[in-house]
Amino acid sequence: MFLTCSSIPFACKIFKKNKNQKSTVEVPYSTTELPPKYKEKVDGDKSFLHPEIIEKSITQSAIDSFSKHYNSNPKNELAQTVIKQAKMETVLLNNDALIRNEREFEIKIKLEGNVTNQKQSGRCWIFASTNTIRLGVMKRFHLKEFELSQNFIFFYDKLEKANSFLQKAIDLADKNETSNAVQELFSDPMQDGGTWNTVASLVEKYGICPKSAFPETYHSENSTEMDWLLTNKIREYGVTLRRLIHAGEKSPEEILQVKAKMMNAMYRIIVTCLGEPPKSFDWKFRCTKGHFHSFENLTPKSFYEEHIKKDVIDKVNLTHDPRHKFFKKKEEDGTIYGTKEYNVNVPIEVLKEAVIVQLKNNDPATFACDVHKFYGKNTMDMDLFNYEAAFDLTPTAMSRLDRVTYKESYANHEMVFTGVHLDSDQKPLRWRVENSWGAVLETTGRHAGGNGAGGFEVMNDAWFNEYVFDVVIDKKYLSEGNLLKVANAIQQA
Repeated sequence: MFLTCSSIPFACKIFKKNKNQKSTVEVPYSTTELPPKYKEKVDGDKSFLHPEIIEKSITQSAIDSFSKHYNSNPKNELAQTVIKQAKMETVLLNNDALIRNEREFEIKIKLEGNVTNQKQSGRCWIFASTNTIRLGVMKRFHLKEFELSQNFIFFYDKLEKANSFLQKAIDLADKNETSNAVQELFSDPMQDGGTWNTVASLVEKYGICPKSAFPETYHSENSTEMDWLLTNKIREYGVTLRRLIHAGEKSPEEILQVKAKMMNAMYRIIVTCLGEPPKSFDWKFRCTKGHFHSFENLTPKSFYEEHIKKDVIDKVNLTHDPRHKFFKKKEEDGTIYGTKEYNVNVPIEVLKEAVIVQLKNNDPATFACDVHKFYGKNTMDMDLFNYEAAFDLTPTAMSRLDRVTYKESYANHEMVFTGVHLDSDQKPLRWRVENSWGAVLETTGRHAGGNGAGGFEVMNDAWFNEYVFDVVIDKKYLSEGNLLKVANAIQQA
């Protein structure tokens, strides 16, 4: 499962297809029936369907009928006049939704690091993960600001994706090029996406370093050109490997030698764009108490083992997917070839329970969501835009199960929960969210807007129900009730 996330102009995907998957949970209506809101619209509006224009193709009489129906309502002329002139999310913004989503939270972690910025790249998963991992270092060394090298993880992610692609191209050489497996392999092999599990596996293998030891480059912050070049070459190499194997003139060992030469070329591209990660480095800083600290001749692995590992290990990815059975462990291929990553599927209320427990213990929680729905002005709220007033339709008519099943919604961005506000019954009302789009957004457009957020967002709890897909939880909090069920699921074979 990859999160192909990126910054504001880019699309993000975390969602992975699950073939032949049957629903295992109850939904408020049959998936073969119209959703309640849509059924009400069809049954209630007698002019919605016109028997005289029901044809398999569009006829002129149908168009005439649509036009008559549209122009019979004066509201449509007003809506057209306004919406033709500006972005929908500007003219349909519901300011009441902004007002009610206050920026104060009953529960908030004590330490939040400096706001980070992934720029024009799909690395939200790296930033969200490192934004949580770094807090352990900041607490132990009394640091006001600190960042781990996002570029370091990005480098090895690209390298591992290249190796995994080429090896799978060899493994699938006996499959027809039109097969689903081969088509999926070649579809987007060098995209920027990943998850918390990807970060954890990469830093376990390669280590990590402070950002000061391996800083950003133009192409880490603006990855489109590099991604195109890497994708172009890796597809070429994949086709070459398949044809060499089909020709039958090289032994398996010789094929691997060809692959090694290809990996050498991929390494050259990645290093040229991102730089070469340090083999050793010094880490020196002055803490908020005025003490000077110096660590010399560290390696990425030693830095990880001594300062980072305790903040990475013993985490579990909890997901909410209504197509799967709950409290079941699911494994899938990891970014590193030959490895497995897993998550545990749970009800949405268990996701919330786990996050609240973690926040109460002063620990943030990385999560994945569909940020392209009902988001603006640093606010996530189902009522943020009044589409119904302008178009007489309800974008939320589909159930979450249907949206996921029919590709209307998928996880496409990772951020961090750092706070929550509860009602008198200890139920969540709204959530504090740390993003990685900078303290001041650098572009105008759908995500631009301030509200004095300074890089932090607010999420209404109803939005959580519909568009949060998974969260990362420390296993030490899985000790009782539903969370104990999660711990038991992790032990499944």
